Amino acid sequence: MGQYSFCGNYFLGILPFGLSALPQDSYKLSYLNIICLFAKLIRRSMEVIYKCAMNKTGAGLALAMIMMLQGCFLTQDRTTVVYGTITDEKGQAADSILVVIKGVQGFKYERLKEVYSGKDGSYELVVDVPRKYGSANVTVPFGSYENPKYDKNYKGKRTFKNDQFTKNCCSASIGNKTKYDFQLIPK
Repeated sequence: MGQYSFCGNYFLGILPFGLSALPQDSYKLSYLNIICLFAKLIRRSMEVIYKCAMNKTGAGLALAMIMMLQGCFLTQDRTTVVYGTITDEKGQAADSILVVIKGVQGFKYERLKEVYSGKDGSYELVVDVPRKYGSANVTVPFGSYENPKYDKNYKGKRTFKNDQFTKNCCSASIGNKTKYDFQLIPK
């Protein structure tokens, strides 16, 4: 029990160590000071993890600290934004057209979010893509049940990714903003 307490107290000593690196005469921190402080805290944390991992009783604490650091430093922002405009061949806005973003895991697709285009033809999907998905796809579904206006009036679409015509439709870059404009082809 004593070794476990030692590791815990040692870990708690990191915070004062890091704070002592702050300039005492200045209320403003430069980016360099913040980076140096951050590097010292990480180095000190790694030393503590190593020492605690060497003790049988401190292994659980070391594992918890590793998980905490992983949660802080190894996260990727997976907020994905897909936006654009849906028009007909004449450039007129097409409202009430369903747009869907799906998460892709292997060969399985799961609907994450859907939205209908507005009166001006614009749409925007903002979704935090779960980690289990390696990619995300955007689609304008066809069929009278899901997208009745599209099914009734249009037979296909032309796709523009970031203002460039593409036949490779429609992957969204996870953690980024992607623009997809759809030009609908009338029946």
